[in-house]
Amino acid sequence: MAPRAVRIAVIGAGLAGMRCAQLLNAVGFATFVFEKSRGAGGRLATRRADHGMRFDHGAQYLSARSDAFSSFLNGQRAAGVADIWNPRAYGPNAASMSRSPIVGAPHMNSVVKSISKGVSLKTDCRIAAIEQHENRWRLVSEAGERFEDFEVVIVATPAPQAEKLVTSWPDLAARAGAVKMTPCWTVMAGFENSLQLSFDALRQEDEALGWAARNSSKPARSSEPECWVMQASAKWSQDHLERDKNFVIDALLAMFAEATGKQLPEPSHADAHRWRYSIASNPVGESFLKLSGNGLYVGGDWLLGARAEDAFLSGSAVAEDIISNYRT
Repeated sequence: MAPRAVRIAVIGAGLAGMRCAQLLNAVGFATFVFEKSRGAGGRLATRRADHGMRFDHGAQYLSARSDAFSSFLNGQRAAGVADIWNPRAYGPNAASMSRSPIVGAPHMNSVVKSISKGVSLKTDCRIAAIEQHENRWRLVSEAGERFEDFEVVIVATPAPQAEKLVTSWPDLAARAGAVKMTPCWTVMAGFENSLQLSFDALRQEDEALGWAARNSSKPARSSEPECWVMQASAKWSQDHLERDKNFVIDALLAMFAEATGKQLPEPSHADAHRWRYSIASNPVGESFLKLSGNGLYVGGDWLLGARAEDAFLSGSAVAEDIISNYRT
């Protein structure tokens, strides 16, 4: 049976929000996604730089524990927007890497962009408030734009941002506010020539530099320059949360040089990105939250765990609940 005409707003174009929108769009709901950044992806992010450099500076790879996510990743591979990455791993925690990790191709955000096709997406639009008027919802952006007449609103943002958006509903706000999300400083460094290292991925979870990956070793990136992504541990990132980018770049490059035992050449490109809300240390343990009978939902990876798969499962569960409740 076809769904009746229902206008739905999704706040956040990461994997949770876009997966939810994809499923709702597929059955005919009028779904609109609002994203504060320049494009879809969230933490499945890719940064472009000069000279053809690209950096997957958020999630580094994907792996599946559930049948649903495994099926999704297989579909992404069949569509040519994901592939298996076989890095040469190094470091005390190299063995903890997933077997046959999956990455987006040619970029990490290709996975999310592929499921955004056909979905109405408004970027560079930070939603500042959600307002309820009788049985309809209104969104208000920081720029003062108003988007009205929604029957359902889905908040698919990190927990602290979700808490602010649902502050008028204390029960939802309290549950989102109880989740603590750790930060992650990421450095993107490009070099004119190969560093001649014997590995593509460095994993040392108990060190200040927890991860480093040769981005250009991933599938569909062989023509790109020598690009490395380095990510600090949650503790180091928290301890240096408000430091400027130059300090972070110098610190992580020094840690990377120490870990490799090599003196690094001056990078031709270096930048840093602070993920203020990276990983939930105490997830809720439910697929989503909702305001019963009023069409307000909250979803995201932080409800279930710290993996991209958790975002996918949360977004899927929100969509399934809406479909089951708004069909006629």
